[in-house]
Amino acid sequence: MVFSNSVCGAPRIGFAGRLAVNAARLHVRYRVLVGSGATPPDQPPQFFGTPFAVDVAVPGVDAKTTMVSVAPDGFKKLAAPILGMTWATDWTTLDADAPAAGPELGFTVRAGSSPNGPTCGGGPIPPPVDTIVLIDSVTAP
Repeated sequence: MVFSNSVCGAPRIGFAGRLAVNAARLHVRYRVLVGSGATPPDQPPQFFGTPFAVDVAVPGVDAKTTMVSVAPDGFKKLAAPILGMTWATDWTTLDADAPAAGPELGFTVRAGSSPNGPTCGGGPIPPPVDTIVLIDSVTAP
């Protein structure tokens, strides 16, 4: 997913899937790449909100959402840009719990945080940061 991450709503992009497994959790292997934003090129960008969220559902139960946050010290300067981005996290595995165990799990991986985040509409809003979320795999244990 390639988007401009902002605290007041990233575009509604992502993907959905379904796994026919009896499980109560998903493993999502991911990496986040970002541009330097408005910060000096030798410092990781400052952004607020989350680069992406994972929703997991089972039939007949409301989905459970896991938001992914990355602190500035979670980014490392790349030796050479990747897809135009200059900073990246290591490959990481997120454990996203389902609301209950079930015979199948539905999921979405979607960009950004809520379009109506708690800081929208009040105070200065940080500039958007060009962001790429790479998903390597979505599996169930």
